[in-house]
Amino acid sequence: MRAILIKPDNTTISLDFKAGQALDILQASVGGYIELIRSSNQFDIYANEEGKLRNLPFNPIASALAGQPVVGSVVVTGLNCRSLPQKQSDNILKNYAKTS
Repeated sequence: MRAILIKPDNTTISLDFKAGQALDILQASVGGYIELIRSSNQFDIYANEEGKLRNLPFNPIASALAGQPVVGSVVVTGLNCRSLPQKQSDNILKNYAKTS
């Protein structure tokens, strides 16, 4: 499964994992329980459910993608937590951040 981790410092990291590992990878990547932010008909964004309560730092890239303020590290997947299509992944990486 292909996804992108986006950190508040604008660092992006490509993730590749098996679908059965999704929950563990998502929770580890955002630092806690996950919350789905349905941003569009193109992809899903998973953030830390308690990010605002924990005063996690503002994430400018995730906020731009979601069309609303988002904090902390997030993982962008395809719709319904499916693999992010290569074209979408490439567009996000190209148009947004420094990669790691």
